[in-house]
Amino acid sequence: MTRLSLAYNDLTGPIPPELGSLSSLTGLFLDGNNLTGPVPPELGDLGNLTWLKLAWNDLTGPIPPELF
Repeated sequence: MTRLSLAYNDLTGPIPPELGSLSSLTGLFLDGNNLTGPVPPELGDLGNLTWLKLAWNDLTGPIPPELF
């Protein structure tokens, strides 16, 4: 299991689409920041991802279909 937790770090700005290249991630925790903008569809490239937490941010737009 490879997890990246950046929760509650006062991060701002958009979620970097480059996170989609971290193919071994099983968990990505970005909750509790001040992230803005849409969820990048590149996160759908994370084929091993079983946990994704984006709550408590200022994200906009729909969830990309690539994440379903």
